[in-house]
Amino acid sequence: MKSSSKPGNWPSSKSLGLIRVASLIKVLFVFYSNLLASCSSTIASLIGYSMRGGIQMIKLKIVFVILVVAAVKVKAKRPPFTKTSQKVRPHDKDKAPVIAFASQSIPPPPPISVPVYSLAAPAFEKISPKEEETEAAINPTSMNIITFCTPVSVAPPKLWTISLYTNTMTKEYFFRSKVGILQLLDKRQSSLIPILGKRSGYESDYSKEVECEKVGFNWRTFGGDCSGNEEDEEDVFQSIKVIENCQSYIKFHILQTFDAGDHEVALCQVLGVSEWDDEANSIVDLQSDSIPQAKDEDVALYTGYLRKEGII
Repeated sequence: MKSSSKPGNWPSSKSLGLIRVASLIKVLFVFYSNLLASCSSTIASLIGYSMRGGIQMIKLKIVFVILVVAAVKVKAKRPPFTKTSQKVRPHDKDKAPVIAFASQSIPPPPPISVPVYSLAAPAFEKISPKEEETEAAINPTSMNIITFCTPVSVAPPKLWTISLYTNTMTKEYFFRSKVGILQLLDKRQSSLIPILGKRSGYESDYSKEVECEKVGFNWRTFGGDCSGNEEDEEDVFQSIKVIENCQSYIKFHILQTFDAGDHEVALCQVLGVSEWDDEANSIVDLQSDSIPQAKDEDVALYTGYLRKEGII
């Protein structure tokens, strides 16, 4: 008997081929199983991320809707800002654009004692003999009470700001004529507050000049020099009536105006300063090199004194 060249347990070539195929299939199966597991994990992560991102977007949208609803409620409670409905006047073109915002109800700032002034402004219309019954003829000068005013510069030109209520005769005269005289009231003139500050020049059968005379304070024509300004402006200053015995008289010319809610603000240049002279019983112009006396609460009228006396 011939001996075989292969061991008895050695598989045949056909078996080896089958083994190799099975091993390859096993390797491929493991590879694709791992690949599928990896892809599944990645897809799951992406889906989870997308879901988390979607949830975050939903949360952001909810917050946005809440903020919008809150803003609408606040706006509904906020008092609306309304400008006075007036026709466009010639001086409006000089106003600087100012954006006004309505503020919610807030407590007022603490009251402080400030000087009390009266602004005298001339009629802006030329008065002819045929116009004796016009508003300008009946009230050639209008006066009010002012506490919202302050100097805003030191070096020449000296500038002040004055804030006036809208829809008043004095504001209308002042803004149209562009000139006025700011009178610092004497402490003895507190009785003028109800006359000049609580009544309107537009009232029929009411004259502030007459009422001032009744309490002992007469009006007189200012006159005086206007420090080299134009002749027509100087004539206007000389025709303005002022109150006698005031602590000082400051001549103003408007440079620019601004809207300020229920007030209108005028930026003014100081053209001259005068004082009342008791001995001469007249108004005296101060020279540029003169040093004016301080006008504190001992001699001038301040709001602290008016509060103490119960006038305001």
